[in-house]
Amino acid sequence: MFDKNIIINGKHAAYMDLLKEKGFFYRILDIYINAAIVGFQYNKKGSVDKSEAYKDKKTTIFTEQVLKEASVLKFIYRLIMLLDNDKEISLEDRINRAFRDDSLS
Repeated sequence: MFDKNIIINGKHAAYMDLLKEKGFFYRILDIYINAAIVGFQYNKKGSVDKSEAYKDKKTTIFTEQVLKEASVLKFIYRLIMLLDNDKEISLEDRINRAFRDDSLS
């Protein structure tokens, strides 16, 4: 699951770069990890901003970093998947999504 580059485009890439530049986070990956938790907690999901101001903005989290933090990323993904009470996805489906990759490891 978390075994390739993560590419963030547009407004969110600009925000991530700014947070790192201002010293709030050491790595873009740390922002990515925390964004998932904060977004879930406040029930916010970002949409891609394709406006002119951000059209060329792109940030990449390279595979090497992603692999080093794969266990943390999987834990957060599973936690959010299990806690999300979205009525469109049943508990059984959420459990399946959270743990289906375990049989492949």
